[in-house]
Amino acid sequence: MAVSKHFIRNLAFLLFVNVIIKPFWIFGIDRTVQNTVGEEAYGMYFVLFNYSFLLHILLDFGINNFNNRAIAQDQQLLARYFPNMILIKFGLMLLYLLLCFGGAAFFHSFNQQQWTLLGFVCFNQVLVSFIFYFRSNLQGLHLFRQDSILSILDRLLLILICGGLLWGSLTQLPFQIEWFVYAQTFAYSLVAIISFLMVVRQIPRFSFQFDKTLFLQIIKQSYPFALLGIFMSIYNRIDAVMLQELLPNGEVEAGIYATAYRLLDAVNMIPFLFSTILLPMFARMLKEREQIEGLVSLSASLLYVGAISVAFSCFYFQIPIMELLYQQATPYYMQIFGWLMLSFVAISSVYVYGSLLTANGSLWHLNSIAISGVILNIILNYFLIPEYKALGAVQATFITQAIVAIAHIFVAIKLLQLPLKGSSVLKLLVYAALVIGICHIALQLPFHWLLNFCLAGSLSLLLALPMRLIKLAEVKRLF
Repeated sequence: MAVSKHFIRNLAFLLFVNVIIKPFWIFGIDRTVQNTVGEEAYGMYFVLFNYSFLLHILLDFGINNFNNRAIAQDQQLLARYFPNMILIKFGLMLLYLLLCFGGAAFFHSFNQQQWTLLGFVCFNQVLVSFIFYFRSNLQGLHLFRQDSILSILDRLLLILICGGLLWGSLTQLPFQIEWFVYAQTFAYSLVAIISFLMVVRQIPRFSFQFDKTLFLQIIKQSYPFALLGIFMSIYNRIDAVMLQELLPNGEVEAGIYATAYRLLDAVNMIPFLFSTILLPMFARMLKEREQIEGLVSLSASLLYVGAISVAFSCFYFQIPIMELLYQQATPYYMQIFGWLMLSFVAISSVYVYGSLLTANGSLWHLNSIAISGVILNIILNYFLIPEYKALGAVQATFITQAIVAIAHIFVAIKLLQLPLKGSSVLKLLVYAALVIGICHIALQLPFHWLLNFCLAGSLSLLLALPMRLIKLAEVKRLF
């Protein structure tokens, strides 16, 4: 009970600060930037971003998950690990930049504008990797409040900068996609400095002392995490790159795909925040041999109910949602968005069971699942994109995420001997069917679509209470 209260209390604060800032960033700023600069310019940025993200894990090399788990299990390791981790990350930064620019020169024929943007986008990835590493220390120390503030600080800065450029009459020139990237560089730099200082404050006597033995030990223990990150990055981000490579108008299709992916990113914020708390909590509980079934059940129930409600509500109301957000939206945009949102249920599942398996150190199993996901996703994209374009990429994503999620669940159940109740699975299936019915009826109501959409989502969430998928006592604790 105490663990559940701790989880709910910190989760509530984390959700509160993120729900205030990040939706406005995604829908107010990021969406406006795309509408302002156009599909082709934003599509170019989206392709470059996804290309840089494919190798992003080299900046991490599994250090974040390894470090989060290690510090959560023994907080005294921070003073010893931190200086050596910093040196490792600088070495990884050089390797990342070399491979990014070398790969781009070998496989792509970028023009001068694209090379300049790629340089800044890659540097931004470096800054983000340092921020996430610094935050992994705070998470391992269970300083969730400080971590929550850092999780929105960069977006808050970007809202102020880009908002001023878009609406503040700071310049008479039309907004350029380059400004969007430069603003990120400034915001990430400032947050990286602040997060570094917050971690250093937790170390009594901080100094850079290189320990060769520890250095090699960290590399050896973290490389399985790195492989996992590489494989997951590929099957999550390769679609935008393959759109550009397989289609003559690849940047335009990537821009269309980005319109739908933006909303998936928005709702994906919730399960991601769950995982930042779940991983260190699972790690500590497993080390101390505490019962984890309660926390697994609580987190999975909350995420499944939310994901099913959001996914089907968005699927049924795909037309008015896309018309509201994008002036140029066509039925093609809407179809892509609808199917992509259905992937959210599977993605949410991976955040719970993937965090649990990571905390348990089941890296061989996780990597096996991830590399299978890579192979499946590339094959599906290769055959579906030429015929169905961005819609084919969405179909590949949906199939891959569903199979990967099922694999995570079954591996977690087998390794950790979690109870699999047929009644619970049946209850979720019945719940999903009832949510579909609610959304179908809400779509036909003679009110404004936004009211109908809110009714569908609210009734779907409320339905979980009498079905006891979410217990009222847990909802009260959340508030």
